[in-house]
Amino acid sequence: MSRASSVVMIALLALVGSAIAEPLSCSGYQAALRSMATADVAVRSQWSEATGIAIRSRAVELTEIVDRKNTDQLKQLLARCGWPKLSVHGEQAVSDAWLLAQHADKDLPFQEEVLGFIQLAVTQGEAPADLLAFLSDRVALAHGKPQLYGTQLQLHEPCRYEFRPFDDRSKVEARRQAMGLSSLAEYKALVE
Repeated sequence: MSRASSVVMIALLALVGSAIAEPLSCSGYQAALRSMATADVAVRSQWSEATGIAIRSRAVELTEIVDRKNTDQLKQLLARCGWPKLSVHGEQAVSDAWLLAQHADKDLPFQEEVLGFIQLAVTQGEAPADLLAFLSDRVALAHGKPQLYGTQLQLHEPCRYEFRPFDDRSKVEARRQAMGLSSLAEYKALVE
């Protein structure tokens, strides 16, 4: 990792640490979600610069720290303010909350709880259906089950991704279409 990247990581951790220390309130809900999601994206963007086992290991370690802090803060926000709604908090807040839950892989019970929130929000028109598809697949795979929507891929070699296990391809394609998602082939091409 370059010196500039190291400075960015230190600043990022300080930002996340200070955000956690601040009292959480519903009046700053969108701003808190935006700050946490920005930290999430920033720490993951450092992976592309990580060369060598030690540097890559450090990037993963920093990501896990950010994910843990974000998960803890998201839990507190959801307990106080509920799941964000499109009509109240806007698309960015809903997307940010989903991203944070999607990366809360170390806390599967929490991801399952959020999945319930998103299912309800989708039925009420307060969240896009594709968010439900992505988190559903993530939770299914964590339980060792096949994904229903084919949203999760795995890197097998540079620039070559393969779908993680899913059930019948025609059923997956039908479910994707019902959720407003592109075909599996189009999605894979986009990812690659």
